[in-house]
Amino acid sequence: MTLSRPLLLVRLVGLAALAIGVTTASAVRLIPAASAADKPRAERPTYQVGDKWLRTDGIYVLVRIDKDVYVYSAGNGKEFHLGKDLGIVKIVLDGRPELDLDPAPRLSWPLEVGKWGVTRGLWRSPPPQPLANFTGNVTVGWQVDAYEDVVTPAGTFKAFRIIYKFETIGASFGSGQQFGQVLLWYAPDAQHFVKAQGNLKGLNWDLNRTTTPTPPPVVASPAPQPATPPRPPAEPPRQRHARSRPGAMPSRRRSRSASRRPTRPSPTKRSWSRGSSPTTSRSSGSRCWSTASRRRRCSTSASSDAACRSACSPSSSRDLM
Repeated sequence: MTLSRPLLLVRLVGLAALAIGVTTASAVRLIPAASAADKPRAERPTYQVGDKWLRTDGIYVLVRIDKDVYVYSAGNGKEFHLGKDLGIVKIVLDGRPELDLDPAPRLSWPLEVGKWGVTRGLWRSPPPQPLANFTGNVTVGWQVDAYEDVVTPAGTFKAFRIIYKFETIGASFGSGQQFGQVLLWYAPDAQHFVKAQGNLKGLNWDLNRTTTPTPPPVVASPAPQPATPPRPPAEPPRQRHARSRPGAMPSRRRSRSASRRPTRPSPTKRSWSRGSSPTTSRSSGSRCWSTASRRRRCSTSASSDAACRSACSPSSSRDLM
């Protein structure tokens, strides 16, 4: 069976149009899928006891987990309570509750732009401002309205911006009165809120530095010198006596004592020379000799003894000779 040329061209055009239609439909279906894949999302984080949350209003440490509530404490009566879905449960300043909600609002995870929620609960702390016919019943509405850059002392983060609005309900006069609005930024990279800004106490802070400054370099100190042993005390100078050294002069004390002693007359000494008899004088103890030495002795003698002079005279010398 052979087909004419015009009929064959018609069939080929139809097949081409069918292929183009299928391709176009597939492309139309893939565009929303691609945009949904590029949409930022954040999974719910979990925390452990001991985790730190460094903020400009204090260093908060996770001290305990009570019934799926994370209790952070910064000391000095400051606490911040978050639910497991990161809803604000309670804020304590100086030991006094500034915000206490029961039940707390719950965020819907994974977090995406456009999500929102409303919670009705009881405000159990004093109202932040005078409210007419305030019964404590409030509504808390939240909405993720943007994904943007936020600047903090700890750095710049990509974060989801969440708006909280607090309104009164109950009495007809005070129904629907908004008394609080807070902005919170949650950063997936930090896995925590990095900034808070609003008109409620305890909700104005930024994430602080997560690392401590680098300490200055340590300069090696010189090795300690070995301790020198203590020197022994100097010995007192020894007193040396005149007897220990030959030729030493006697001490003044001894010379004085010696000078006080009475002088004893020297015993009579006999002196004689060769071939002569000695001549003595008991009065003065001077000696006279009959020889040549006798003359020399008499000439140098200071004695004034008459007997000695007579003995040393030339006539006596001649007689003796």
